[in-house]
Formats: sequence, C-alpha cells, structure tokens
Amino acid sequence: MSENDLKWEKLHLPELMSPAEIENGQLVQAECESKKYCLSKVNDNWYAIRDTCPHASASLSKGFMVKGQVVVCPLHRAKFDICSGKNISGEGYGMRSYPVKQEDDQLYLGLTDKNWYEFWK
Repeated sequence: MSENDLKWEKLHLPELMSPAEIENGQLVQAECESKKYCLSKVNDNWYAIRDTCPHASASLSKGFMVKGQVVVCPLHRAKFDICSGKNISGEGYGMRSYPVKQEDDQLYLGLTDKNWYEFWK
C-alpha cells in the first residue's frame, strides 16, 4: 500500500509535548480519531500500534522497549515489534503497525478506509 492510499490524520501528543522531545525507544501514548496509540521512534523513524494489548488490554505505552523496537506489555510481558506489529512472544495475536510521518512539528498517522477483512482479498 502506498502513502497515496492512506488517509493522514493528526496525532495528538500529551499536553505540552513535541515530537522533538521524544527519544528513540521512548513509548508515548498518542490519540487519533478518539483512539489511543502507542507511539515510538526507532532509528529516527516513527511507528505506532494500538495502545491496548490484545492479550490483557493493558496500555502498551506504559510498558517498555527492548532490542530497539520490541514493546513489552507492562502486565503480562507480551512482546510486539512496533515496526511490524508482529507478536514475538510466540503465542497470541499480533497487531497492526501504522505508518507515522512528521511534517514540521506535527505527527500524522496513516490510516486506511478499508476494514480489516478487506486486506485478505
């Protein structure tokens, strides 16, 4: 899917935080269209996954990052690659990883109008 196929929506960071303040590997909860996302920068590239762990519904942004791009759930230590969304714990569901782009001092989340089941067509 190309960038032209995506709908870019503004990500809202916590109050008084700018993208310049976020370090590589730092997890931040951001909001877009009333949904919460776990946002991070990996090697100066932005990535996001939904902030709710599919295993136990914990906030992934309250977890921690290991190996530079693996988000660890704070509740049961489920692990997700923030770049791909893959569950690397060996069991359970993976997550969708969302592209993020920065323009000036604002971050945008790349969303699609397709439903989850349309990706398998």
